[in-house]
Amino acid sequence: MKSSTRNWLAALIVAASAGGAGASAERPGLIAASLDAGERAKLAGEVERARRETPQAFANLAAIGGVRPEVYMRTRARRPEATRDLRRLGPSGLWPMLEVAALRGFPPQRALSDGERLALERGLVEVLGELGDARAIPVLRAALVGGANDRAVEEGAAVALGKLCGERELRLLIDLSRAGDARRASAIAGLGQCRQIAAAERLAAIAGERDAGAAEAAVRALGTIGSSWAWATGSAGDAATGERIRAIAAQAMVRAGASGAVPVERVAPELSLLDAPSVANAIAAERARADGAALERLDRLAPTRR
Repeated sequence: MKSSTRNWLAALIVAASAGGAGASAERPGLIAASLDAGERAKLAGEVERARRETPQAFANLAAIGGVRPEVYMRTRARRPEATRDLRRLGPSGLWPMLEVAALRGFPPQRALSDGERLALERGLVEVLGELGDARAIPVLRAALVGGANDRAVEEGAAVALGKLCGERELRLLIDLSRAGDARRASAIAGLGQCRQIAAAERLAAIAGERDAGAAEAAVRALGTIGSSWAWATGSAGDAATGERIRAIAAQAMVRAGASGAVPVERVAPELSLLDAPSVANAIAAERARADGAALERLDRLAPTRR
């Protein structure tokens, strides 16, 4: 066994027995303590298989410097930041990251501070979402619904699920986006990454609600889901779906701005992201039934680039 692997395993033993406030070893994993037993057992088997096949990937994660004071205190920001280090692991980092997220926490020979742990948790959900691997979905789902995570971590998990967004993930995000749910804002952000017509329709409905905070969040998410850049690259889906989603987004955003439900200065930049004929069509349609202050707001909604 290589010395780096022996050191990593020894560090895991120390971390697993560590106690004290703020220690990552207080729960089975950093962000997915609520993962059900069946999924946990399945994940543990995959992690052990991956460790036998690619031990260096686990050693690479254990060695990241962004959560070590001797590294981050030498940076200009002087605070922990794990996302760049985790991103550099590439696809081979999937199983090591899932292990840290859901099974054993982080393996250094000391407890992470609260700030270091939070930086690692935020980095995990962001990079797992970027990898686009559906095998991360159970862990991301547990991170969102478990109720034990920082709000930014929950939102990161929702955004990651939105990027993956199969039918089950779409249903979950729609359910959590309902009024009164503590994870509503996170779910709205996640829906903005789910480029499906049903997601756009749900966001459009929220943009028309009286809840000003939710309506504004929905407008931001509609700008993301309808972004012309994403649809132009072909990475978001087929052109017909893109046109339909942008039409839904344009109509909802124009109505939110014209009614004053969301300030025009918040709507206009998001509307400009659509860069589609549907924007002018939506403004024209709204003009036909508007008067007074609504007409003035529509004049100010002419798309501008940011």
